[in-house]
Amino acid sequence: GWHVPLDGEERVAKTGRVGLSFDEMVESASVHEGSVRVWTQEGPVSGRFNVQEGIVNFTPDEPFLADTVVYVEVPAGGVADLSGNPIEQPLLFSFSTGVFEQ
Repeated sequence: GWHVPLDGEERVAKTGRVGLSFDEMVESASVHEGSVRVWTQEGPVSGRFNVQEGIVNFTPDEPFLADTVVYVEVPAGGVADLSGNPIEQPLLFSFSTGVFEQ
């Protein structure tokens, strides 16, 4: 699969969301804060998950802070396909928001 933002991407909009693509259709019940973790140096980022076929989107409840590194982890054994098979390879990436003028 793929993900957006890309690993190491910079100047991502504070209002951006995280998108993940999987090779199989995803069981929506397997997507939660434990199976898709989003955090910054300040701690976990709360938000909503939306699952459609093989795509998972995470929209934060509040915009990301400016000039902040955001980490995303999808641990092995968490997100599962419709047959109940969890992913085997973990995914970890980060991106950063830019410095934005107010």
